Amino acid sequence: GGLSPADFDDALRNFSSAVDAAAMNVSIWWPCGLGAGRNLTATFARMPRLDSLFFPGGDGGALNLTLIGATMDAARASHPDALAWVSLQSLTQDELDEALAALRKPSWRRVVDGVVWGPHTRLPLHEFAAALPDGYLLRQYPDICHSTEAQYGLRAWDHAWAFTHGRSSVNPSPAFFAHVMQQTAAAVGASAQHVGVGAYSEGIAD
Repeated sequence: GGLSPADFDDALRNFSSAVDAAAMNVSIWWPCGLGAGRNLTATFARMPRLDSLFFPGGDGGALNLTLIGATMDAARASHPDALAWVSLQSLTQDELDEALAALRKPSWRRVVDGVVWGPHTRLPLHEFAAALPDGYLLRQYPDICHSTEAQYGLRAWDHAWAFTHGRSSVNPSPAFFAHVMQQTAAAVGASAQHVGVGAYSEGIAD
C-alpha cells in the first residue's frame, strides 16, 4: 500500500513478466480495495499476462461485489479472459449461507467465475463442492507454507524441529502435498467444475 504508483505498477509488471516467462499462470491474491485510488486499467495494461485475480473472503479480506466488479472491469480491459476467484473463509454458518445465496444472484454470476476452497473453510471439500451453486468453477487453495499449526501439518516431524520451527519455515514438501491434493480431489470426483490448485504460500516454502 505504501508503494508509489510507478513502483506499484513496476512490481506487478515484473511479476507478470517473470511468471509468464516460466510458462505459468499469472494469478494474484488481491484483497478488495487493493489499489484504491490508482488507475488500475493502466496498471493491468502494463502486465504482459494476467490469468486471474483471487479476492479472499476472510483470512485477509472481505468480499465486496462493487470493488470486485470495478477491479475486474479494469483487468479485463486489457486481459479479457482473466478470471475472478473468491473464497469463503473464516465465516460463521450464517455468513456462509448468506455468501452462497449471494453467489446464486445474477449480479455475482456476471462478475465471479470461480470459488476456492482453502484454510478455514467451514465445510469439508466434498460438502463445499455440493453446496456451491451450479456454474462456478472450484479450485483448491491448500496451505503449503506452514509446518505445524497448519491446514496440513507435517507428519512425524522430529519434536525438536517442530518445537523450534513450528509455523513459518522453509519446508518444501512436493511429494506430501501432491498426495494430499490427489486424495482431496478424489473426494470430489472427476468434474469439469474442479480445476486444480492455486496454493496458499507466503513464499518461504517455495
